[in-house]
Amino acid sequence: MLRVVVGPQGSPTDVTVAQSSGQPVLDEAAQTRVREWQFKAATRNGQPVPQTIQVPVDFKPPVPKPDECFAIEERARRGG
Repeated sequence: MLRVVVGPQGSPTDVTVAQSSGQPVLDEAAQTRVREWQFKAATRNGQPVPQTIQVPVDFKPPVPKPDECFAIEERARRGG
């Protein structure tokens, strides 16, 4: 879980770990990616204002394909 301060332009101005994944490398990766995001800024009286939000980040490792899938894909790629 990350704590993100979204500035008036919708860009993150501060990203910190609110609850660690237990893996520092994953926490850092999540912070790096969220810093690249663009949000819709909060408004007060019609004017954009900074707002702190919490953003859950979920990591899902890729599921490896069985070897047979690769063989089928290679045959299809070669036209056979």
